Amino acid sequence: ALTAPASTDTLPIIDQSETGTEKNKKITYANLLSKAPDGSASAPSFSFNSDPNTGISGGSDTLTFSTGGSGRLTISSTGLVTIPGDLTVSGTTTTIDTTNLDIEDKNITLGKVSSPSDTTADGGGFTLKGASDKTFNWVDSTDSWTSSEHIDLASGKVLKVAGTEVLS
Repeated sequence: ALTAPASTDTLPIIDQSETGTEKNKKITYANLLSKAPDGSASAPSFSFNSDPNTGISGGSDTLTFSTGGSGRLTISSTGLVTIPGDLTVSGTTTTIDTTNLDIEDKNITLGKVSSPSDTTADGGGFTLKGASDKTFNWVDSTDSWTSSEHIDLASGKVLKVAGTEVLS
């Protein structure tokens, strides 16, 4: 049965740098796993024989995962995770537990499916949790957006229909 080595256990190393002058060396298990060279995004410390520019590197309190010689995911000592490329999340529920969600894009697409229709959009919208749900949803049967709550226009603002003021 395999047991975990103690940190003081040693592994033998045979130096074969010169034929006929092999030297036996050793390294402790603790030292073998304690430190690796920092590496870089283009030449990670831990990589693969068939793909030397894909792997993991570190240093300066930062961990970087690389593919194709470029850093694709970085984790800083403060816990900041940076993904410079696109991010695809697959599943049925995605939970973001944060106080503020800042989005630089000015358009959010909901109900993005392969063949969008009013039927696939039915019930889509926004829900704000409170004592009861506050919703703003598309209802296909009425062909309209529906709000579960009052809409209160700020002072000096008007309601327009087709560009014509109908309520102030």
